[in-house]
Amino acid sequence: MLIEIKSEILRNETVEFHAGLNVVLGDEKASNSIGKSNLLLIIDFIFGGDTYISHSKDVIENMGEHSFYFCFEFNNKQLKFKRSTNDSITIYKCNKDYEISNSISINEFREYLQEQYHINYISSTFRNLLGGYLRIWGKDNYDIHKPLKTYENDAKDKNGIDNLIKLFDRYNELDKINKKIKKDTDTKKILLGMIKNEYTAKITKKQFEINKQQIDDINNKIKDIENNVLKYVLNVKELINKEVLLLKSEKNKL
Repeated sequence: MLIEIKSEILRNETVEFHAGLNVVLGDEKASNSIGKSNLLLIIDFIFGGDTYISHSKDVIENMGEHSFYFCFEFNNKQLKFKRSTNDSITIYKCNKDYEISNSISINEFREYLQEQYHINYISSTFRNLLGGYLRIWGKDNYDIHKPLKTYENDAKDKNGIDNLIKLFDRYNELDKINKKIKKDTDTKKILLGMIKNEYTAKITKKQFEINKQQIDDINNKIKDIENNVLKYVLNVKELINKEVLLLKSEKNKL
């Protein structure tokens, strides 16, 4: 779990978290624009998100490029990292004093978190599973009429449903069916395209049955030849012999 975030842009420099529910509260006057949404975007940033960079440009413009130091704890072991706004695709591994030891890519970091949170499911990524449940002002994914919608321009309700199924690791049961549906759909499009461009003829059900009967008749003839090949070979030899005799007879006449 995430246990702390440190940064020079935070008023108290450090935000600590504990197991269970953590609540971000405003003041007694319920004032707006005091940083609640920005803190949530920072947490999303710590978990490998990119929305903080695009939606908190005013923070970067006023505070300058800045870094976040943060600590995760897995199996009673603390691991510390650093991520900066000016190089957000690089994650720096740190020692206990937040001194940099080496670096990894953002994708490697996401894969690491996915493994540590035991959600390394097939056909899913850490961000796909997590992103839809971070409902923060600025991410535009909080349509009350589409509660499973994962991002603003997500036009397919199916995506949100699929992500919910993936969250419970039950998607593998549907994956084969979805692949077969896609294959059949693609095949149908190809066939309709061939008919539309007159690469093949469009036939009626009646003509289909006639064609099917003709194919069956031809297959029966082929099978008959295969079963009686010796008989046909002898007949061919007999015909050839007759032809040779006729040719010899003509030769003698000449």
